[in-house]
Amino acid sequence: ALRRAIEASGLGDRIALLGEQPPAQLDEAFRRADLFALPSYHEGYGMAFAEALAHGLPVIATTAGALPDTVPPEASLLVPPGDARALEAALRQFFTDPKLRASLAAGAARSAAALPDWPGEYLRLTGVDDDMPAAYAAATVVVSASIQPEGLQRAILEAGAMARPV
Repeated sequence: ALRRAIEASGLGDRIALLGEQPPAQLDEAFRRADLFALPSYHEGYGMAFAEALAHGLPVIATTAGALPDTVPPEASLLVPPGDARALEAALRQFFTDPKLRASLAAGAARSAAALPDWPGEYLRLTGVDDDMPAAYAAATVVVSASIQPEGLQRAILEAGAMARPV
């Protein structure tokens, strides 16, 4: 339904629904992106958000779970979980305010520099200053976001109307 709504709105050149991506394509998608938006109802640590910050991306997310602790305010706009209107307003604000975009991008870049890395965390947690086992070197990020489908669809279409072509 969302793909049809995107096409019917004439926004196919502005909104790309990429789905699951292998690491190389995911890295490229992060490099090309201007924003990471994920309106979760619950997040533990929020590894996907940390990954977005590591790529220097500003974040629009919810105040669910640990996100206010994971995503710094200088790099993000946070809205209440399930509030499609607040999500739409945050997206609109991001896409229409160049000073805000620049400020959030600068905050994301500063945040990226402060994030822990896997080898450093392995050393911190284990105290072993040795080659990190391969099992710790790779991480799988599972993203689960749910908002009322019609609200999310409306927010995506609204943001797509303001975004640059992909």
